[in-house]
Amino acid sequence: MSPAGGHVRAAPEGLPDRLLPLALSRPAEAFAAATRLLAGQPDPATGSVACQVRAIVLRDADHTVEAIAELRRAVRFAERSGLVERLADVQATLGLTLGLAGRSAPGLAMLDRAVTTTTGVHAGRALTRRGYLLRVLGRYDESLADLRRAVRLLRRGDDPVWEARARTHRFLTYAALGQAARADRDLAVAERLHAAAGQDLESAMAVHNRADLAFQAGDIPAALGFLDEAAARYEALGTSWPALAIDRCAVLLAAGLATEAVAATEEALRRHARAGGTGTSTGELLFAGAGA
Repeated sequence: MSPAGGHVRAAPEGLPDRLLPLALSRPAEAFAAATRLLAGQPDPATGSVACQVRAIVLRDADHTVEAIAELRRAVRFAERSGLVERLADVQATLGLTLGLAGRSAPGLAMLDRAVTTTTGVHAGRALTRRGYLLRVLGRYDESLADLRRAVRLLRRGDDPVWEARARTHRFLTYAALGQAARADRDLAVAERLHAAAGQDLESAMAVHNRADLAFQAGDIPAALGFLDEAAARYEALGTSWPALAIDRCAVLLAAGLATEAVAATEEALRRHARAGGTGTSTGELLFAGAGA
């Protein structure tokens, strides 16, 4: 049933389903394609996908205010489409984005709505996002509960890309709890699933996460090697990823290379400013530089 109580219509044939995965595979290409779709007066379902794609790319580039505005536009499109699962997916993305922007209460409320109005793989995707935000908020037991449910639903529904995402977030929760063996198993499966699906950006992020595991194990050379590989992959995709510089700074400081750590954060700040980045990532980069 739709929110108004009517019959839920099937998604139109032309809905660009491949565009959402592209936002986390080749973001610059996805953003350009979504912009072209919006310029062509799309139907409501397609318009909601296009706005959601633009928002994901903007959010991951640290343009949070613009991302939230795009997602509110995507919600309006989705409401007009009459597609409950389309609306829930956009609400889940908006809820996560609000939460990551420090607005955890409305973010979680919107994620709760997305979880309770969906089933199967759609519920698994919403649970993945809620588990991600709960981890960021330090609510690790709740995060694990959501992510375990998500992995089961997504594996059962044969959704390898989202299963990989759920495992990646569960890896991060396990790592935060010091459960290295479980974290490593999830990361290995996630990396394999992303590579098989051609998710280039998420594959780069998996390499980045391997650097974190190596650092936790005290293997500084391996950590720096993984960070270099991740940096090359991000650059090839035209993607700015401020967390990479923050992690590199931490590894260099642990190796006693304070001068190199300062240089790395200063270069990252310059690149971030040239890209128009603002907000949380800028503050984190400044804090990392000050610590170095």
